[in-house]
Amino acid sequence: MNNPDKKTAPGKQDRKAKSRLKRFTLWFLVPLGLIGACTALALYVKLSINCNFNTVVPNQVYRSAHPSIQKLSQWKKKYGIKTVINLRGSGFKGYEEYSKAVKGLGLNLITLRFSAKRPPPTPVLHQLIDALSNSNKPILLHCRSGIDRAGMASTLAQMSIGNESYDDAIDQRPIWSKHAKRQDGYIETLFEDYEADRIEAGKSTGSWTEFHTWAMNQYHPKYYRILLEHAPSIQARPGQKLSFPIKLTNKSKMPIPAGQAGWEFGIAVFQGDSVKSYPDKQFGKRARLPREDLAPGQSLELVYKLRIPNEPGEYELKVDLIDENRSYFGRQGSKVTNLKLHVITDQESAQ
Repeated sequence: MNNPDKKTAPGKQDRKAKSRLKRFTLWFLVPLGLIGACTALALYVKLSINCNFNTVVPNQVYRSAHPSIQKLSQWKKKYGIKTVINLRGSGFKGYEEYSKAVKGLGLNLITLRFSAKRPPPTPVLHQLIDALSNSNKPILLHCRSGIDRAGMASTLAQMSIGNESYDDAIDQRPIWSKHAKRQDGYIETLFEDYEADRIEAGKSTGSWTEFHTWAMNQYHPKYYRILLEHAPSIQARPGQKLSFPIKLTNKSKMPIPAGQAGWEFGIAVFQGDSVKSYPDKQFGKRARLPREDLAPGQSLELVYKLRIPNEPGEYELKVDLIDENRSYFGRQGSKVTNLKLHVITDQESAQ
C-alpha cells in the first residue's frame, strides 16, 4: 500500500517533470512545427514559384505579383490574357524594359501608380475604375507582391465585373498585409472610409452601383487637411479683375504632393456648396499650387485672380481646395471659408 505521507525525492521529481516536458514536445510542439514549416513552404511556392497568381473573376480577371515575361507569356497562352494593369507605376527599376516586353507579347499595358502605404489618390482610382470597365478582357492585375494593391483592385473587379456584393468582394483583400497600418493612411483606408460613410448614412454597403457612385463623387483621401486664411471681405468695382491673396497651410501629417503625377491642386472661389453638391459658379480660374510638395505645417501664399461680376451688390462666396477631378476638400473635413464680396456702384466708387 502506498504511503501518502511518503515524499518523492527532489531528483526523482525533476526527472518526472523532464519526462512530461519531452512528451509534450513530441506530441504537440513537433507536429505544430511541421505544420508551420509546411505552411511556410506552401506560401513560398505560391509567392515565389507561382508568382501569387489567383483567379478573381473566372475567364475575365486574374491577379498576381510582378510577373516575369516568361510567366506572362505562359499565362497569355493558358488564360488568354489581353490586358495587363500594372499598379506599381513607372518609377521602379527596369520599367522601360518591362513595358517593351509586355507590349512585345501583344498585350495592352495600363500603368497606374498606387502605394500600399497610402490611400488611393482620387484621380488614379477613377482611372482604375475606367480601366476595369473598358479594357479588353481577360485582365491581369499585378503589383509587386500581389497582396495589398492587387487585393484592392481585385475587390473592385469582383464588384464591377463579377457582379459580387460589396461584402462578398471585400474577401479579395489580403488576409495579411506587408505594411503596418499607418496613422496617416494606407490603401485599405478606401474601404474603411466607404463603410464609415454608409454607416453614417444608415445604409448598407450594397454592391457596385453604390460603391461606384461614392467613389466617383464623394471619395477623397482623408489624410489631407488644409487651412485657408484670407481677408473676410473685399470691395471691388463691376467687371474688375482683382488679385486676392490666400494663405494655405498643410494641417496634415504628410506632404501634399502638389506637383506629382496624378495630382493638381488649386484654390477655387465660388458661390454654392462644395460639400453636399457642386458649386453654382466659380469666380475665376483656380490658383494652382507650386510644383513641389507642401510639407506638414508648411504654409504658402497664393494669389487668386477674382473676376468681379458686372452687377453691383453683395455676394456670399466660398473658398476651398479642389483637385482636377472636382473633388473638394471641404467634403473630407477641411474647413470651407467664407468671403463677402461687395461690388460697388458708380456712385459708391465716386465717394
